[in-house]
Amino acid sequence: MKYINTDYDLIIDKTDENFPTYTVLHTFQCIENGKHYVILTDGSTDEAGMQNIYAATFDPDSDESELIDLKTEEEIEMVNDVLDDLSKESRG
Repeated sequence: MKYINTDYDLIIDKTDENFPTYTVLHTFQCIENGKHYVILTDGSTDEAGMQNIYAATFDPDSDESELIDLKTEEEIEMVNDVLDDLSKESRG
């Protein structure tokens, strides 16, 4: 799987006061399918104390900047591979 790291400033519009604030951890474009992806977190943790991380696709050329849920198991696996790559890079 090949991908390009990108650096998009995404704004998550929260019209509801109870909507969590998300932090963008990474954006990238998949070479194979041409889609742009964002990996983000709301800072919450699961039962095991691991940080909750979410992923979605987006269109950087759209004025709407709508985040779209991942549709296939292949996309989920690809995002997990990118997270593994990022983890390896951060460990040196």
